[in-house]
Amino acid sequence: MFLAKHDRRAYPSVSIEERLLTAGLNFPTSVTFDDEGTAYVAESGLALAGAPAGGRILRVDAVRRSVCLKEGLRPPVNGVTHHRGDLYIAEGGNPGRISVLNLRSNRWEVLLDGLPGGGNYHTNSVALGPDEKLYFGQGA
Repeated sequence: MFLAKHDRRAYPSVSIEERLLTAGLNFPTSVTFDDEGTAYVAESGLALAGAPAGGRILRVDAVRRSVCLKEGLRPPVNGVTHHRGDLYIAEGGNPGRISVLNLRSNRWEVLLDGLPGGGNYHTNSVALGPDEKLYFGQGA
């Protein structure tokens, strides 16, 4: 996974550095950062091309090593976002669900389950708004 450069002509005031964040991932779908800049990556968990089954959440440490925080999530894991010490996770599949992983205690909890899924109409892209409400994509 790389942090990418941008077209400086389109965004001249934005400075972005390209560097390797980590390697050896299996179908990463999203990345988020905590307040200290630590990266967390979601792997989809789809068992394609020899990849292991089951979604995972990884923390990327200071030496670019991926450390698994949670595995066995319902594939495909389509989103992760950090908010106030917790990681909110969008798990697709059928049924879909939204779960949360507390980074201080490593406690994992399902918040919403039984969301409609199937085909390519998964639970996607979880976010928390400025109103402290949880938002996520569902279906097409």
